[in-house]
Amino acid sequence: MDGQCYGYIGFKAMKFNEANQKYLTEVHYTYQLQPLVMSERVYKKTKPELQKIFVDGGHYAQEAVLKYQKEYAQAAKDALIAAGLVVDVLEDEDQWKKAALEKVWPEMADFVGGKDAINAYLKAMGKQPWNN
Repeated sequence: MDGQCYGYIGFKAMKFNEANQKYLTEVHYTYQLQPLVMSERVYKKTKPELQKIFVDGGHYAQEAVLKYQKEYAQAAKDALIAAGLVVDVLEDEDQWKKAALEKVWPEMADFVGGKDAINAYLKAMGKQPWNN
């Protein structure tokens, strides 16, 4: 079994189908951000006007990536299917999501910063808090 977490554009760009990956299961558990990442120490040492440029640039880039993904994901999927990729969609995705929330999240919460960090992210995304 082989697997990774890519959208159709990334999957096509990495040419996984050309590397003999013939099957893809479409799941909807994550959104792939393309964040601007830098050292907090370096960020704090920069002047406020430069910090604003970094933040504004990051927001602009993220919006551009989202627009690109919305415009080209279906075309990438169609091209992959035309090239022979078999795409499957989970029929019981809600059960997998429930298992992840009840079993995986509790085991991994500390690794990603704890429940408070998870709920801060969920709040920023307009989602309900994780109450486990």
